[in-house]
Amino acid sequence: MTSLAIHKPTFSKLVVAGAAAMAAAVLVNLAVLFILRPLLGLNPEFAPFNPVTITFITILYTFVGWLVYLVVNRFAKNPARIYVIIATLALLLSFIPNLAAVSNPASFPTPGAPGTARDFAVLMVFHVTAFAAFVGVLLRMVKR
Repeated sequence: MTSLAIHKPTFSKLVVAGAAAMAAAVLVNLAVLFILRPLLGLNPEFAPFNPVTITFITILYTFVGWLVYLVVNRFAKNPARIYVIIATLALLLSFIPNLAAVSNPASFPTPGAPGTARDFAVLMVFHVTAFAAFVGVLLRMVKR
């Protein structure tokens, strides 16, 4: 079992940690995009592979993740441990629409070029990298 120390950071520390974690998730996802686009020949016309879309969606969902951490921090005895469990479950749930789209890409229309099964599968990489960057940075910074 992992030993995550019990720690209750101040609100200002949570704001700074949340902003840094969101920035880390965005930067990692953009780096992954710029690596995978030429490597896999990703279609830039597929809206989810647009840097603006990736930035917006990453900020949106990591902001929600930060709000969840605020609630967990307020009520849990060991907020880091509880948050890792919740965030991991959220990550797994985030795969459901992508897996459905992999099985039937035509049922998930997107602006611009339609996505292929591979496109929707590749999107799950962004979920994992955002999760790792966000949760890792957030929990490290609130421990300081």
